[in-house]
Amino acid sequence: MVPGVDGSKRAIRILGVGSTLTFAGCIESPAAAESSQSAAALAVLAASGRCDEPVTLLPPEGPLPVPRPGLRVPAGRQLVARWYDAKIYSEPKLESVVVGYGRRGHLVGVRDVVPGTGCPSEAWYAFDGGGFGCATRDFRQVGAGIVSPVPVVDEPLPYRYAKVVNEGAQRFKRLPEGGVLEDGKAMTGAYFLTVVETVEHDGMTFHRTDWGDYVRAQDVELLAPPPYTGELLSGTDALPLAFVYAEQAELLCECGGETRPCGSAQRMTRFEAGSRKTIDGQEYLLAGEDAWIARSAVRVVQRIPRPASVPPNERWIHVDLAEQAVVAYDGDTPVFTTLVSTGKAGHETPTGTWRIERKHVSVTMSGPDEVKGTYTVSEVPWTLYYDGAYALHGAYWHSAFGAVRSHGCTNLPPADARWLFIWSGGVPPGWHAQSNAPGPYVHVTDAS
Repeated sequence: MVPGVDGSKRAIRILGVGSTLTFAGCIESPAAAESSQSAAALAVLAASGRCDEPVTLLPPEGPLPVPRPGLRVPAGRQLVARWYDAKIYSEPKLESVVVGYGRRGHLVGVRDVVPGTGCPSEAWYAFDGGGFGCATRDFRQVGAGIVSPVPVVDEPLPYRYAKVVNEGAQRFKRLPEGGVLEDGKAMTGAYFLTVVETVEHDGMTFHRTDWGDYVRAQDVELLAPPPYTGELLSGTDALPLAFVYAEQAELLCECGGETRPCGSAQRMTRFEAGSRKTIDGQEYLLAGEDAWIARSAVRVVQRIPRPASVPPNERWIHVDLAEQAVVAYDGDTPVFTTLVSTGKAGHETPTGTWRIERKHVSVTMSGPDEVKGTYTVSEVPWTLYYDGAYALHGAYWHSAFGAVRSHGCTNLPPADARWLFIWSGGVPPGWHAQSNAPGPYVHVTDAS
């Protein structure tokens, strides 16, 4: 039970199979949980035979452990990127392939200074994570007066974000003088910003963006990151797993010979997808010994065979359009799953198999929108491109995971997108983006 819940109800926060279990304020290890009761059985503990004491099933809380150390640059000799897209080359010469870039203000670890061609000084920096940077063009010594927002790579969201709530609100190059605002640039359509700092000036409140301009605080709404996280899986028998994707789903229990409501489950609650039965003409899934939940309120994640085009022992990601879910596989073993939002009608996510080709800690996206005219979304986090403009990435502007919503990409809860980004190899420490470095395969199917 969770402290602070009304005495007439009981709340249980459950995780899926083989994961750390939080119950009554205690933490059990996966082994301890397996040796006692499964998450689904604990759900029943609250519901079974207790129809006069409704139960609320809650999604898990807390951070996801990352698959390897984070993306921070280790201590040692470092440089700072000068530009928004400071180029990183495959060889120490300007005509070589650009394999990534640093973001203005980023620190990049340096292994050595080497000779090359095309750089005005003829000197190049060899970076710790591979690649080369021009010694006089794109990178400078730390402390050279380059100040810019740096993404927080240890958190679900690398920046603070805001939504423009007043259509046509303006961005200003500088703060007002004498209370007079100069003409700015209008922000139209669905518009989202990255916020660096909040300042008070001439009795007005402004937010400074990562572009270095200012917006009035009254024109935007600061956004909190969606709180949801997916499920780490242990072993090939961890699936099928059901996720509640309705905002709140009703539980039904057998009580005194009749079936009636006995509680509810909140969005992103998950349980083993076991037995099924029909109640009043509608299919229900067993969420415990005698607690049932409508199939229409959940997404069921299934294990599938590795595609023939994916070699043995390779990592791959299954995007299930019918169930609006992803599963990450290490070879033939599922290791992680969560709910997603893929392309809405008119922007359907294509099916097929590709390989991740470009990785961005964040990237700004824009395009046409049927409702708002256009959309501009600043610094979309943890972006993994696999087929042209199609990508898996975090979404900070909504929390309706489990339902179609996007313009074709696959939206994930930010914490899950960060986990998948690092599991997919991430980028070398200090880099903001990397290309020409193939990652896991992406296999998109639609069984609907």
